[in-house]
Amino acid sequence: MPLLRIPLLLCLLLLAACSDPRSGVLSRLRQANAGEIRAEVAQLHAKYFAYKGPEFFPVRHDAWPVNIQKLRPLRMTLYHDGLAIAIHDEPGLELGIHVVPPGNTVAPESTARTSYQPIQDGFYYYSQMR
Repeated sequence: MPLLRIPLLLCLLLLAACSDPRSGVLSRLRQANAGEIRAEVAQLHAKYFAYKGPEFFPVRHDAWPVNIQKLRPLRMTLYHDGLAIAIHDEPGLELGIHVVPPGNTVAPESTARTSYQPIQDGFYYYSQMR
């Protein structure tokens, strides 16, 4: 009987790891080219915020850069401080990656609804309550 507990415990740990949305978001980022993603965010920023524009801009699916598409996003929203790439969505909660353009040294600030955690240079994990 004790021998069966070890495989059962390993299966439960594996299941718990697979169900963690944060680890899924970070796994997608590890498989992507971070440098190219930041360059594409800079291009989007230059294209849509060349002049003082709206506070945010939803990026249409046909305008999604190739490297960012590799993250399999649900949607993208461009803000003055970077690009929010929604990766996981459930009722009342959105999780994803916020990418600041190269040259921008200001980290996004957490609010009452949105929190940011640094992942690597220019990349932040975000969770947003809706």
